[in-house]
Amino acid sequence: MARRFLGIVLCVTLLAVVGWLGRAGQGPPKSTWTEIAPGVLRSTGPVAGHALIAGDKALLIDAPADSGDLAKHGVRRIDGVLLTHYHRGVCAGLADLPKEVKVRAPQGADEWLSPDKVRKYWQESLPLRNSRTAYLVPAVGVDGIDYSLAEGKSIAWEGWKLDVLDTPGHARVHVAIVAQRGEPSPVRGRVKRI
Repeated sequence: MARRFLGIVLCVTLLAVVGWLGRAGQGPPKSTWTEIAPGVLRSTGPVAGHALIAGDKALLIDAPADSGDLAKHGVRRIDGVLLTHYHRGVCAGLADLPKEVKVRAPQGADEWLSPDKVRKYWQESLPLRNSRTAYLVPAVGVDGIDYSLAEGKSIAWEGWKLDVLDTPGHARVHVAIVAQRGEPSPVRGRVKRI
């Protein structure tokens, strides 16, 4: 009995030492946003989002992370969010945004993002019946989203030109945002200012 107790104490002590050594040398947590190009930040983690920066303003492309950390990069205001699709990971940071931030999503994404339709989805899906994709749908919907992102739309924001391309595959409704610096020239569709 004494050997067993000694073995347990030794294991717990060893785990504590390993944990302590693993944390040694770690400073304060780093920013959850990293600059990847001048005026472009990328969120860390398995789901990436991007922030286009213009002075003290940002436009987010997807919102997988807490946006409060953008202040470390001089951002004081988020002008809007462009969601590329409706999966839970790219929407995780929406709840932390101020209510006045405009959120836009692809046409058709309301089926997985609007509160009433999300509630209906979960009511009809529970129990999950072997669903391997249910984790992709947010637990609750988000009010006030504009579902107008569609192939051929161009958006101008603070010297950036953003073109919307339809790219379904990863999600049934999915777009890519092609962002270029410089004055917008409407190549496809109408340019809409945010």
